[in-house]
Amino acid sequence: MDAQYVSLAGTVVAPEGLTVPQAADLASRLGAGQIEYGSLVECREREDAEVVVFDVAVELGQVRKHPIERSERIAVEFDRTDVHMPEVLALRATFPAVPHLNLRIREIPRSLCLYTQAYQDLKRTWTASRFVEDIRSWLARTAKGTLHEADQSLEPLLLEFEGHLILPAALADCGASELFEYMVLDAFLEERGKSVFVALPQKAVDQEKQRPAFVASMHECAPVQHGIIRRAPADLEDLCHLVETTGMDLLEELRERIERWKDAADKEPDKGTSFLQSRLALIIVFPKTRTAGGVVETSDIWAFLVLKPIQDVGVAIGLWSLAEGVLGRELSPPPDRTGKGVTVGVLNPVFRVRRDGLARLSGLAGGSALPFVAVGAGALGSQVVMNLARAGFGACTVIDDDVVLPHNLARHVADGSAIGYPKAAVVTEIAASLVEDPEGFAWIKSDVLHPGEDAGKVADALKDAAVVLDLSASVTVARALARDERTMARRISLFLNPAGRDLVLLAEDAERTVPLDALEMQYYRALVRKPRLAGHFSGGHERPRYGQACRDLTSRVPQEAFGVHAAIGSRAVRQVLDAKHARIAIWRSKEDLSVTRIEVRPSGVGICTVGDWTLYLDEWVSREVGMLRRRKLPKETGGVLIGSFDLERKVVYVVDALPSPPDSEEWPTLYIRGCRGLKRRVDEIARLTDGALQYVGEWHSHPDHCSTAPSREDFDVFAWLTEIVGMEGLPGVMVIAGQHGVSCFIGALQTEECLVPRIQP
Repeated sequence: MDAQYVSLAGTVVAPEGLTVPQAADLASRLGAGQIEYGSLVECREREDAEVVVFDVAVELGQVRKHPIERSERIAVEFDRTDVHMPEVLALRATFPAVPHLNLRIREIPRSLCLYTQAYQDLKRTWTASRFVEDIRSWLARTAKGTLHEADQSLEPLLLEFEGHLILPAALADCGASELFEYMVLDAFLEERGKSVFVALPQKAVDQEKQRPAFVASMHECAPVQHGIIRRAPADLEDLCHLVETTGMDLLEELRERIERWKDAADKEPDKGTSFLQSRLALIIVFPKTRTAGGVVETSDIWAFLVLKPIQDVGVAIGLWSLAEGVLGRELSPPPDRTGKGVTVGVLNPVFRVRRDGLARLSGLAGGSALPFVAVGAGALGSQVVMNLARAGFGACTVIDDDVVLPHNLARHVADGSAIGYPKAAVVTEIAASLVEDPEGFAWIKSDVLHPGEDAGKVADALKDAAVVLDLSASVTVARALARDERTMARRISLFLNPAGRDLVLLAEDAERTVPLDALEMQYYRALVRKPRLAGHFSGGHERPRYGQACRDLTSRVPQEAFGVHAAIGSRAVRQVLDAKHARIAIWRSKEDLSVTRIEVRPSGVGICTVGDWTLYLDEWVSREVGMLRRRKLPKETGGVLIGSFDLERKVVYVVDALPSPPDSEEWPTLYIRGCRGLKRRVDEIARLTDGALQYVGEWHSHPDHCSTAPSREDFDVFAWLTEIVGMEGLPGVMVIAGQHGVSCFIGALQTEECLVPRIQP
């Protein structure tokens, strides 16, 4: 081989003598002239590899940033095991030091870093002609200085590694003065043949009671220019040479540091000797610049695991001598003790994440800092809370009084190890474990309605919350939360219908002008008014028994349904919190898990209180009776009111108004309601809403230019109504619609009108 080219080891062989498939294919095609711009020079074989040498023609422009020649001689070394990436060597002795080179123990010949993909992925589509073209492209772009674009991320210093080291998130953005000098590696796992270590923060080191199996020492180099990718060092001596190029004397730093650690450990009985048996990991920070002498843009952090105990490392670097098991301090390190033969393995550090990191990993601009309380940690609740936690949501308190039982595992985030533990605790502990900053996660095993001795904890959690997320699947809990005066938080409710087919979202507006219980009633009205929601309460009533008590019943809804709806629900919660308005939405899934969304426009609500009773009247109802009135002018008309009574809280909700039955008598100054078909329609409404809505009262209209004050006939009708419903302990409810609004009356007619204002949803 000419003097201008580097000599290669190995025996020259004919192309037909090659046995590695890729090497044989490349050599045969080059020799046959089948690859344009490439010509075969020779083939060689060694015990560990086969080598194909060829000249390649490079397309060059008038201006070159790096001195690449029009013809470069290339050698490709193919590993006989076909495990490692073929190494591409530029054999010209004067080939320049350019970006994207692999740093070798022998610098010349220079090794071209051609690919970022793993070899096992690359070789599925590897062809000889494409390989040569990739080399030509690398050389041409390097000559022009465009191989690495100005806005492209800086290249890593190393590509190969043997395991991972999990580091505290704080190290990702720390300065040199903030580096941890000493950390304990807490765990050792095996995952796909690679080791995984976890570094404890400094405070945990002080609490360590036993000798750690591994300790970590942190160091920082001077800034280095990116682009030259290093080959993993084989031993400690190689590592010292690698960092020496940055001006760092790692060997001297290590000697000083280990001696200082030993002196400190020797002051405590038995600790010094014990410490020396720990193994060592060196964590080295490499600040990187885009150009020589430029501004540091980022830093690589790599870890190097030394596979010998610290005692042996100290001997290998000339710190001590070992005679008959006794260590003696060297006055000065012998020149031949530089760590040669002390094997090191490369670990790829991965940082723990904070909440904002989880948000970024989820494609979000940032997590939510709003503290929230989640009431209910069952099948849907546990998965929704976990989805929100994985999206970087802030402080969360989970309240639930139940424990994990075996049947829960079919649809819960808990695994078998959680059986018998409180659901709230299980969900919270898993959520808190996701991040390095778990402050703010808390749980309370309590019934939110009857907290008993936990009443103070529940009250404090609600008071501090910005959002109360009802995941209880309980109407009673949802209504109690809606009117809970212990908190000013915005309320959001998520639940599934009995069949697990429909997910329902009820979300208050930011100002809470439409409370959660009013939204519940509007959702019921949608079940009556929207044909697309037909069958909402059908199915799902056959519930298997998991225990011996009469209430030990569970559902047959599969995890797939809960998983789909939990994903939809958690995203819907995020969307609600990004907006200010109230929202009612229902997602209906099919057997194939395709989903249709039905939006229901929330309506404003008017509230009036008479005596002990409070009446909620939707703006929608005001508009509906107004429209029905105008259709029948100049005659009076009327009908019945549909809604619900909450006897415990003495609240009546009016959410719908039925038109006048066909057998009614309608006159300009008189209205007598009929009854044809009315019972059938009221019964149908009760069926569609699973009994949630019922008859609650009467409405009628007054002509134009007349007030909505009750007439003498209205007093008579209302007296009759009050007497009838009073037998069941219910109040009489009447709405009178006029030209300029409506008046509502409950319990007993008053002389003053209660005009319900129009409130925009």
